Amino acid sequence: MRDLFDWTIKLTGAVAVSSLVYQTYLFYSRRREEEEINEVLFFPVDTTKTFNQDFVENFFQGGGVVINSDSNLAKVLGYVRNAKVSVDVCLYIFTCPEFGNVLVSCMRRGIIIRVIVDFVSIQENGREVNRLRMLGVPVRGRKQEHHMHHKFVIIDSSILLNGSFNWTQTAVTGNNENVIITSNKHVVAEFVNEFSKLWKIHNKI
Repeated sequence: MRDLFDWTIKLTGAVAVSSLVYQTYLFYSRRREEEEINEVLFFPVDTTKTFNQDFVENFFQGGGVVINSDSNLAKVLGYVRNAKVSVDVCLYIFTCPEFGNVLVSCMRRGIIIRVIVDFVSIQENGREVNRLRMLGVPVRGRKQEHHMHHKFVIIDSSILLNGSFNWTQTAVTGNNENVIITSNKHVVAEFVNEFSKLWKIHNKI
């Protein structure tokens, strides 16, 4: 009987410890999930820190480039690539094939892609936008008198990439640009509303 009592006490203790461990795990898991993303990236970064090959040589030879996984370009692409539900893109101009490739990859995984651009993105160099259109991605362009000058991307309605950064090769390798990445709910919600408003008023192209 004494052995049974001791065994019961030990079992109760083990259950209590196990429960405490589980509750601690849940606490820190929720805490990690609730941690807000706030990151700032600047461009340009030294080409050799962005690409594993000579970018200029490959560019003019029409070859592909290999992006360093720890570069700022890879970080921006990574946020888009990790989308689970949707990617809403609102840019003045979009010509960089690396970003076109990541959107195509997302689309093939069933991610909902929507793109708003200024018409200059079609008039000056529309290859990437037209490629997306041919694959069935809905694209809309401004119809107001002035430019659609935004540069922001919303991922899963919960992560915002916003700044001066158009999706162009010059923005990656030449211009002084910035990208602010945040999951602040209040900030993201404002941009979700702005995208919805622009999506309604702009023309399908």
